[in-house]
Amino acid sequence: MTGARRQVEALRKMYRRVAESAADLLFPLACLGCGAEGVIACTACTARVSFAPVCACPRCGKVSKEGRLCGSCAGVVSVESVLGSFDYHVPLIAQLIKSWKYHGMTVAGMEIELLLSEWVDREPWVRVWGANAVLVPIPLHRRRLCERGFNQAERLADIWARLLNLPVVGCLRRTLYTEAQAKQASFARQKLSSHIFAVKQGVVLKTSKVILIDDVYTTGTTLNLAAQTLRAAGVAQVYGLVCARET
Repeated sequence: MTGARRQVEALRKMYRRVAESAADLLFPLACLGCGAEGVIACTACTARVSFAPVCACPRCGKVSKEGRLCGSCAGVVSVESVLGSFDYHVPLIAQLIKSWKYHGMTVAGMEIELLLSEWVDREPWVRVWGANAVLVPIPLHRRRLCERGFNQAERLADIWARLLNLPVVGCLRRTLYTEAQAKQASFARQKLSSHIFAVKQGVVLKTSKVILIDDVYTTGTTLNLAAQTLRAAGVAQVYGLVCARET
């Protein structure tokens, strides 16, 4: 175990002790992966998490190096490469994201940060992949932000900024309020308006490379529409980095 990994494990234990002790005053904790009592993520479920990145073409899902567009899909969509840290089909990963995103469970967000930290420790090439980029979180519509209380993509962008030593620029705004994508059928997501995003007034993007940050990648529609907006504003390269990929 490397020094960095030992540090991550020590942080994991510390965060768990603090957050779980506080939360246990209100309600008993249970593992989000299997239901075992006393912890938010038990050792057995954490051991089943694969730290191999999900690298597949952003359009067709074919396995590709660094999640880049395959030869058949190159030029068809605006986002050129999408990396997923984890597989969304792993029960613990899915439940951590849902509990943090929809229920504001802070300890779940802490666990996600620790898992991402370990992921970067195991996959140091990601620093090269993201070199010289600016991180841009996918924005929520102001109405959705009021409903949820926070934007998970912004929180993730802050985490990635610390892990990859990259700046965050919140340059996009969401112009349309839509139904939560988790409730939409795949075909409905793919029909989202191309005008769902806009660059904030007065913002001048002085970068040629942007990495869009979101929590889950399903059909890729959201990232692609955001990428279209950024390309129209003059950004040459648009990548995507998500906590988990569903496809």
